[in-house]
Amino acid sequence: LNHSPPLSHVTSLLPHPSLPHSYLTPSLTPTLLPPLLLSLPPSLPPSPLPPSLSPLSLLSLLVCRSSQGRVPLYSIFIDPSDNNSFAISGMDQFARIFDRRNIVINNKCPEPVKRFCPDHLKEPQNDSVKANITCLVYSHDGKELLCSYNDEDIYLFDATHSSESEAIKRYKGHRNNQTVKGVNFFGSQSEYIVSGSDCGHVFLWDKESEELAQCLKGDFNGVVNCLEPHPTTPVLAVSGLDHDPKIFAPISHKPTLCEDITEVTEANSKGRDQDWRMVSGDPFGRLIRRMFLRRFRNSFQ
Repeated sequence: LNHSPPLSHVTSLLPHPSLPHSYLTPSLTPTLLPPLLLSLPPSLPPSPLPPSLSPLSLLSLLVCRSSQGRVPLYSIFIDPSDNNSFAISGMDQFARIFDRRNIVINNKCPEPVKRFCPDHLKEPQNDSVKANITCLVYSHDGKELLCSYNDEDIYLFDATHSSESEAIKRYKGHRNNQTVKGVNFFGSQSEYIVSGSDCGHVFLWDKESEELAQCLKGDFNGVVNCLEPHPTTPVLAVSGLDHDPKIFAPISHKPTLCEDITEVTEANSKGRDQDWRMVSGDPFGRLIRRMFLRRFRNSFQ
């Protein structure tokens, strides 16, 4: 991709499965890069594009907005069952689903087809503490949408339900605070949920029961951010603050469940509670955080 602004503002790059040489990408800085891009190499003629996308709409596909202005974006994922649909998440509490066919040149801020958020997070308890989704992914069949919230839990939504429907599952034990954490499904039928954590562990939950099935040390310097399962075999690649990625596979002849799993989850919960009390109970802390967030958001207007 050839852009004059630095690509460090782009958080991910997603090849479009049905548009050759095309990519979808969210951006944290809408004033430098559009929050969502669909780009083609200069040498590629526009003829492969469908009629709904003209060459004029390639660079800026849409701008995500909320009542507070433009929303910087962390994550994007294309529905595997319908390549016209994609979900995005960013610096607010809603996961939004858009249909590419509804996006036109003269309307860069279309309404989402659906949006999801746990009921208790729809209205923040105060201006200084507001949940946001650092990562979202679809299940293998596109029927479920998984969202990881900053310093909150992981929630599973039924993507076939109506807009604003409540989450159907909730996964606890990890902590997503220090960096932008990823989340993913694991298994050919999306049977498990995997996430990194500030404590440096990889957490794996049974999707249906919500029970923690496995907890592995994934990063010795403290944080696991990214998790990518192999598309056909039970192999998981993870990375964090260490210089090298880790590969996990079921080859051990001995049980590998983390022995101090209770201590790890309790420490994560305690740390989150302490941070919450420090911010929500300290008027000066709330003021500083509110000023920071206002200035940060105003830079995107």
